[in-house]
Amino acid sequence: MLDSFLADHGLIAQAPRMVAQQTYAIIEPVLESDLMKRLYQNGVADLLHAKLFADTEYRSLADKGPVIVQLSAENDSFAELMTAFEARPSGFFIHSGADFENVLAWARQRLTAQTSMAKALLRFYEPRMLLPLLGSLNRAEKACFLANIGTLYWFHHQWLSTEISLPSEEPTSAQNDGSTQREYAGLVLDSSYLNNMENIHQKWAEQQGVPSDVE
Repeated sequence: MLDSFLADHGLIAQAPRMVAQQTYAIIEPVLESDLMKRLYQNGVADLLHAKLFADTEYRSLADKGPVIVQLSAENDSFAELMTAFEARPSGFFIHSGADFENVLAWARQRLTAQTSMAKALLRFYEPRMLLPLLGSLNRAEKACFLANIGTLYWFHHQWLSTEISLPSEEPTSAQNDGSTQREYAGLVLDSSYLNNMENIHQKWAEQQGVPSDVE
């Protein structure tokens, strides 16, 4: 029943693994301040990393906002992050063949969504948001949102993931030059979409035997 529920929304139950040069994490340092210190001690300062909100319209929040990091197999940062993400909703992993700059650009382009009132910050990096957010999109919409970036992995009662492959006859820029850059207009969160997100959220809580209001 659980697998059927996930399959209905284009998702699967699957834990991530460390893939050298292809594993990224988006972390909220406000929730994991001690962890960030440990990651720096483990060599993250020598890895490619950036403040997600920097150079965006949310730059004033950059110092307290998420950080994106390209992980290395040369230290135990991946294992520490898996443990941290299982303990609290402080981030998620990305497996991608794209380089750091393209993964960063992909993430920054998805920070803003259009609501019925105005543009707003889309906290897609919050793992409890990803299931209802992605589950409410059809296959084409998922492909547009993910833009061939690769696979996302997040923990929400258990490890979940999604991977969208575009039709083989439609070559992507990632296949041509390592770039994930595609024109992206952003999500439109109308009342129907928001209602669908809430419905998925409630059903997932029921599947896990957890009251939705304490998720």
